[in-house]
Amino acid sequence: MKNQYFCDVSDYTKYAILRRLSDIPKSIYWMLTSNDNGPDGRRLGYLKKPKETRWLDPELWDKLNVCVQNDQRDLKIIESYIPNLKHSERRVIDNWQERVSISNDFIDKIEPEQLVFLDPDNGYEVPSCPKGQNESCKYVYHSEIKKLIDNSCIVMLFQHKRMGQGVDDMIAEFSDKWKGSHQFSIITSYVVYYFLANCDISWMKEKILPIQNSKPHTRIEIRII
Repeated sequence: MKNQYFCDVSDYTKYAILRRLSDIPKSIYWMLTSNDNGPDGRRLGYLKKPKETRWLDPELWDKLNVCVQNDQRDLKIIESYIPNLKHSERRVIDNWQERVSISNDFIDKIEPEQLVFLDPDNGYEVPSCPKGQNESCKYVYHSEIKKLIDNSCIVMLFQHKRMGQGVDDMIAEFSDKWKGSHQFSIITSYVVYYFLANCDISWMKEKILPIQNSKPHTRIEIRII
């Protein structure tokens, strides 16, 4: 996650999903990295199409619209709009030893059966970027997720769609690595969210079903494993 991404259409759908899960305690590891002045985070056209996009979460849409108009691209603004948020962490670092310490501190604050949202720049680990390597801060690693699952947490993981790989293949590959824990995915226009737990979380799908749609900007599709 970068502050430059704040308010873009992927953030809008992300926060709308989290807000639908209002009755479950949440901890969020934003995994905030530095802005890079790149092109990402510029998908703001949905704010010029209120009739098409505001329906998803009108209160949230209005808030993000004001933030963009006032050039307030800062992640901390949204935390007060996410219900039942118990704890959040923003730090992330390439140095693996320091990162483990930060992650352990974060995990120690989480109670069992909380929803833990992991929000890295890119998503799940890839072979080309092992732990501790430069830019490993952009990924979540298997061992970090396992600690949360073993602690009876419900994990929601951000995964950017990959160039050259279809969404179905992405989901199948991830599900194969997490058999028994990966219960469903949510596909949006640009992002996939993996939901993992060692308990039944089918009730969460029911919470999200009312906003499932196939519209261009606000696509939200639940894919059951």
